[in-house]
Amino acid sequence: MVRERQVRRVLLVDDDMLFLEALGVLLGADPTIEVVGRATHGLDALRLVEELRPDVVTMDIDMPVMDGVAATRAIMERYPETCVVTITSSTSPEHIAAVRAAGASGHIVKEHVPDELPDAIHAACPRGRGARAA
Repeated sequence: MVRERQVRRVLLVDDDMLFLEALGVLLGADPTIEVVGRATHGLDALRLVEELRPDVVTMDIDMPVMDGVAATRAIMERYPETCVVTITSSTSPEHIAAVRAAGASGHIVKEHVPDELPDAIHAACPRGRGARAA
């Protein structure tokens, strides 16, 4: 029996506009994901999380103004019901440890985004709002 997925409201955060648009196209093709906004740095992400209350934020790590680790930490402190999936080109164990310590529910390397991101979004909050994965 195939279990239906709940629709996840997602905020996309990345300073690379082309990549940000590509994420929107990729996720827009998935009927279980609703892209509710886009931000190009962590401060914008914080403002939009407050305004839009997404279920999941996809967060680039290396950004100007406020990086993804600091933004993830701030989101988790202010909006603990929101899940964060970080996306970066780095496979460094230190980066992964830093985002996990900041409260991210998942992490994806950019080259794997097309194959893994929709599943990672659902895995980050398997039962919906307020049900973050451990």
